[in-house]
Amino acid sequence: MNSPYPLPSKAQIATDYERLCDVPYSPIAYRANFHAVIDTLSEVKQPANSFQTRTSCYFDGYVIDDTSRMRFVCFNAQKRASIAQLAQAGEAVAFANVLMKKNRSTNAVEAQIQDNTTVAKSPKKIDLPNHVHSKTNVPKQITISQLTDEAPDQLVTVDAKVVEMSETTTLSTGSRAGSRIKKVVISDSTASCVLTLWNDFIQTVQLNQSYTFHSMAIKTFGDIRSLYTPQRNAAITPCTEISDVSPNTVTLTEKPTTAENVSIASVSDYVNYHLCPACNSGRITEVQNHLFPGAGRCSSCSTLTLMKNCQRSAYALLTLSAETSKLILSADASILTAIAQCPIPSLTEWALLNAPAFDVIYTRNKKIVRIERNDGASAAITTPPSSTASSAPAPAENITPSKPNQTRRIAQSTATRSLSEALLAADVSQAVNKTPVESPSSLTQKRQAPKNRKK
Repeated sequence: MNSPYPLPSKAQIATDYERLCDVPYSPIAYRANFHAVIDTLSEVKQPANSFQTRTSCYFDGYVIDDTSRMRFVCFNAQKRASIAQLAQAGEAVAFANVLMKKNRSTNAVEAQIQDNTTVAKSPKKIDLPNHVHSKTNVPKQITISQLTDEAPDQLVTVDAKVVEMSETTTLSTGSRAGSRIKKVVISDSTASCVLTLWNDFIQTVQLNQSYTFHSMAIKTFGDIRSLYTPQRNAAITPCTEISDVSPNTVTLTEKPTTAENVSIASVSDYVNYHLCPACNSGRITEVQNHLFPGAGRCSSCSTLTLMKNCQRSAYALLTLSAETSKLILSADASILTAIAQCPIPSLTEWALLNAPAFDVIYTRNKKIVRIERNDGASAAITTPPSSTASSAPAPAENITPSKPNQTRRIAQSTATRSLSEALLAADVSQAVNKTPVESPSSLTQKRQAPKNRKK
């Protein structure tokens, strides 16, 4: 006998996982059940783009067991109080019906706690031999070359030497605005990698010194693995000098590549737009409403502003022909205007295609950073050929009426007055001077010129 109730979908069937290291390999958008200990728990955060999402706040953290470490996130702030009580106990927690999603920035699979997710005390006992709070030891010690064998967000300990350091920067946007970060390159005898130091850890390292980096978390971006200091449980202590280090294949200061005597073969993805003055990143689209003449709305932050107050910008993807190869590079507004040697309002794809040859300097991410020309001659700004010439008269300058009806009245009165005066002048010239009659359009231009100067 068939059941009167519909069968649950695959996404609604939660899979039980005994080990936390197996959870990140579960199918995306599927449900999972697992047991783990809450390692870190953040406060309620306000997203930077809250105007684009329905949710106004969220919190996240990490769970850990004796095999791996994984991030979780929850967009229901009311669940934090109950999860915080379980985190303070330090015992195993059972997560049931958790949605598995992929993080867009790190490309790592993480657990998303939803409204129908249950978080309760687990009867299972989890030993944490690799946890810093346990009574045994710190996370297992590996070499830098073994980072590719470990799971993302797992805690590890490495002995390495600092071979390169960047300047300290302060974040101005995002959930961690105001935090300070510094990136360093560490090396041992096997390989090199980038380590991101946060806040208090910035002053703990010096160049060409060897340290033991305890409880560093693994970060993955594509096929590249790096390390960072988590919000807690990390430590950096000096160790014995590491003299035998591998060649530094990772660098923070990228050396750009130069291609000489290149020309533009094609232009794609070209856009010439107004830049939003509020978010400084969105594009302004003109509002098709007579109540807002000359206004536009940002496609990113939905700000309404006047288009005359917005800065012009441009972007294009250029295919450059070199002597032996072709390059596909992206260029922003400053690069495009330098190539075409014309301002942004006059910039067109045709002007880019007819630009003279130049030398281009670009980075590893295929972005043009600078162009150079040996002759230093400025490119002439020309207009693209057209089969039909435009016969429409140019609009009069310095006339800014506030309403469309006022524009029509001004045009009609000017045309009527100019035509009657032109016919009268023609009759007088034929009767008295017997001079050839001038066209009404030329007389109109003569009589309107002093009015324009007076205005």
